[in-house]
Amino acid sequence: MLERVLDNILTCAKLGQGIIAMDYKVDCRVSWEYRENLAKMCLSRPEYRLFLSPSSLAIPSQLTATTNIWESLKCSSANYILLWEHDHLFTGQVDWDLVDLAFESGAQMLRFNRRTNLPCAGSIPEDISPVSFSADLCKTNYYCNGPFIASRRWLLRLLASSLGQVPFWNGPFGGFVEGPINQLMYREWLNLDSESFNKKYPILLYGGVGAHPIVSHFGDFPGRKAKLISWLKSAFMGQ
Repeated sequence: MLERVLDNILTCAKLGQGIIAMDYKVDCRVSWEYRENLAKMCLSRPEYRLFLSPSSLAIPSQLTATTNIWESLKCSSANYILLWEHDHLFTGQVDWDLVDLAFESGAQMLRFNRRTNLPCAGSIPEDISPVSFSADLCKTNYYCNGPFIASRRWLLRLLASSLGQVPFWNGPFGGFVEGPINQLMYREWLNLDSESFNKKYPILLYGGVGAHPIVSHFGDFPGRKAKLISWLKSAFMGQ
């Protein structure tokens, strides 16, 4: 599965090196096997480095996965990072001129949209609006662990400012590192004027308002779990 993801990133984004960060459960046999498989894969792909963050099944995964993201970011020396959850794929070629324009125009994070770029109502509404300098980008008030490119220093500051609250819960703000960040950002959204908020959280979305997704989640809802189980059976059991 991960080889397919890496090949997809190489093909669509022309990126061929990075850190594979694993939340390694020392008391889980499946985790041992996965670690061994990743180590073997990295031997055949020396441009990738395996970073292991040891944890336990007894510790809430929201906390251990968040720690894994935090520590792997700190061990990188890159100015900008592409953070990529293992179960996503690009749906087409990335326009790097558009990416450059986003950061040249002040963005500190560019999220690759995995749903159509339209405002989303709900407990934590995502506000999506056009930007003045491009019809192919828009701004958002929402953080997501879905694939994104960000300034590493800015992202580390964002994590540091939000993780005073241990993220061991789920809910409308999201799980893992998403929860504390979105809780913080939504509080700021409610209490700051829009200019101050946008200056503090310069997050853009790839594509203009109404743009179709540039990334997909394996077996996206509805039926994601059933499709993933079916794919796993086919991959590992020949069914």
